[in-house]
Amino acid sequence: MDIALELEHLSKSYKVGWRKTERTAVVDVSLTVPAGTVFGLLGPNGAGKTTTIKMAVGFLHPDSGSVHIFGQETLDPKVRARIGFLPESPYFYPHLTAGKALDFYARLFGIERAVRRERVKRLLEMVGLSDAVKLPLNKFSKGMLQRFGIAQALVNDPELLIVDEPASGLDPIGQVEMRKLLNSLNEEGKSILLSSHYLSEVENICHEVAVLNKGKVIARGKIEDLLDTGGAYSVMASGLPKSWRPVEPPARQERLNGTVRLTVEKKYVGSLIANVQSSGGLIEDVRKVTKTLEELFVDLVGGDASGG
Repeated sequence: MDIALELEHLSKSYKVGWRKTERTAVVDVSLTVPAGTVFGLLGPNGAGKTTTIKMAVGFLHPDSGSVHIFGQETLDPKVRARIGFLPESPYFYPHLTAGKALDFYARLFGIERAVRRERVKRLLEMVGLSDAVKLPLNKFSKGMLQRFGIAQALVNDPELLIVDEPASGLDPIGQVEMRKLLNSLNEEGKSILLSSHYLSEVENICHEVAVLNKGKVIARGKIEDLLDTGGAYSVMASGLPKSWRPVEPPARQERLNGTVRLTVEKKYVGSLIANVQSSGGLIEDVRKVTKTLEELFVDLVGGDASGG
């Protein structure tokens, strides 16, 4: 399998305050983003996500470790030209219009005029800003600037798109549109690394995730594997008296407005159903128990967030 981005044992510390106290931001982070996938980077504020991303795109040099984009060192300008990047708090020249700003960024990549003109038009249409082509960026709302930021990150038609909080400042409709756009870009073959606080967004579009806390990777893998509860099943039943308890097998139960939710290991599902039915109960639903990404995140960092 081709690798779009590979981070190996990255560590980074800073000197902060007048005493120059050393603060460790990232500790021995290793991640692999397979080509053609969407990879999510999660963690509380101050967990090291942005520092990791800045090292990935070459804006920061790690104290130790290495970064490879499609197998090559990121210090090579030709390699960096294969990356599109949207930082968490982007800055754009406020006096430029959307069209002129995108044209300027395209010129930095040496893109020919005719190609620039067509690409600027297509990108503004893609992010829903066609009507704002002649509007100065200082007249843009936060959500409009965020969408413009995606357009500028795509101006060089990158193979790897790295975005830090892409849904920041967007209303619910804008968030849905952003998710659709990222899905569409991935379907076109682009590899995507995104950092986001919107866990539902990550759960809906990412193939794999890594969770950072206090600068360390504390969990990583495919979403379905991380959310798997190990084979537990939920059996919903009705018509059982309040005094009823499962005799065999052992099951955890919760009463919910006349129904009973019974949680049991997979091997005991058949026995539990027979137990319920022999007691006069009706089986309403049987399904495998999985966590949400939010539940997993809280389990991992809820009582141990790094803060900041």
